[in-house]
Amino acid sequence: MKRVSTKKVATATPQVKKTAVATLPQTGQKQNHSTLLGLIISAVAMVIGFFGQAKQRLN
Repeated sequence: MKRVSTKKVATATPQVKKTAVATLPQTGQKQNHSTLLGLIISAVAMVIGFFGQAKQRLN
C-alpha cells in the first residue's frame, strides 16, 4: 500500500480589484419638447372650451 499525504496545501488565490463602478444607463437625457407642446395645446383647448360654454349659458 502506498501512503497518501493528508497535508493541506496552501494555494495562492489571486485577488482581483474591482475598478469598474456600476453605473445606470443614461436614458432620457435629451429634452422632449413634444410633451410641452401637447400640454400647451391641451391648456388652450380647455380655455377655449370654457369660454365657449360660458357664452352658451349667457344666450
